[in-house]
Amino acid sequence: MIELLFVFVLFVMARAGGWLAHRLGAEMAMGEILAGVVLAAAIPFLPDGLTAETVFHGHGLLEHTIILSIGVLMLLAGIELKPSMLANRLSAGLSVALAGAILPFVAGAMLAWNFLPNISNRLGLTLMTGLALSITAIPATIKILDEFKQLTSPMGATIVTAALLDDIIGLVLMSIVIALAVSGIAPTLVDILWLVAKVAVFFAVAVGLGNHVYPHLRRTLHTVDAAAVELSVLIFIAFLYAMLAEYLGLHWILGPFMAGLFFEPARVGAKAFEETRTTMTVITSAALGPLFFASIGLDVDLTAIGAAPLFLIALIGVALLGKIIGAGGAAKLTGFTNKDAAAIGIGMSARGAVEIIILNIALGAGIFTFDNGNAIADNLFSLLVTAAVVTTILVPPLMRMVLKD
Repeated sequence: MIELLFVFVLFVMARAGGWLAHRLGAEMAMGEILAGVVLAAAIPFLPDGLTAETVFHGHGLLEHTIILSIGVLMLLAGIELKPSMLANRLSAGLSVALAGAILPFVAGAMLAWNFLPNISNRLGLTLMTGLALSITAIPATIKILDEFKQLTSPMGATIVTAALLDDIIGLVLMSIVIALAVSGIAPTLVDILWLVAKVAVFFAVAVGLGNHVYPHLRRTLHTVDAAAVELSVLIFIAFLYAMLAEYLGLHWILGPFMAGLFFEPARVGAKAFEETRTTMTVITSAALGPLFFASIGLDVDLTAIGAAPLFLIALIGVALLGKIIGAGGAAKLTGFTNKDAAAIGIGMSARGAVEIIILNIALGAGIFTFDNGNAIADNLFSLLVTAAVVTTILVPPLMRMVLKD
């Protein structure tokens, strides 16, 4: 009952924060995240046993709701885009993804190495800092692009393609970093090639099913011309792809995105497509989207901010500049204007839940320890989470500044 009340309060605050932000001329996502930050700050004053750890990370109602929200956001993103659009932006997206991952990784690792003391897990903390700053969160980026009506533009398609590739690069880097940090032994070339092969298998199977199996399945159900049937089939395929991604050792969020990508009017009919798209958009905008962004704010630990404020400022600066210079510079070299290149660099700066997921995986692997006797080392996990939230909050107003014309 208490947990249900917590989710209800979070939802109400998220909607109120989004509405207030909209009234003030800001993006709704910013108000929704700040609503989560406010509720996180109020948790110590709530009834005993009700903490962010027990409610959000305790496999409870809120955590499952957020997982559902991420899945729906990814599914909707795939529906909004077309395979041909992503294929056309693949070259530019790959350049943006590589530059937008490598530069923040190197800069973040250098920053951490210079600030951290000479402790036993210094290398692991250094590598995790670089990895955390190299991530781009697809769900957060998609939500922001959708608010600006830029999701299907060449710039938006490049950002989504790059963010998707960035997540794949992040998965490879995560496997290397965790193995190196935990065992002190780097993965062999064979291990890395095996991981790349599994990525290739996933996309080959997903594209094959999308091009050849789904159309036959749709024709089989042609006599039942109902949006509910189309949505059921779409959800079935999304689950199938998600399980395939998990089985291959990838992240399940790739599954819903690929399922939605092949849900096109030419395959399912214009009427069914529009009805399904409208239903998914309403569900996302009205409930799941606000809860997703508010949950990001819940992970902010305000006490960690006071423990190492200068390092946090440096961390946020490197996180933003690394993406803007790296991803934006690569976009400029591929032919985008200065304005669009800057927008791509800013759009790639949103991290949100994806970075937090990776940080929690590293936390479970024992990379973060909290008894080093150093303010930065003991609070690095919370500082990285805070940096992820702040960069996600800053993306909408920065995008508005760049795209105001």
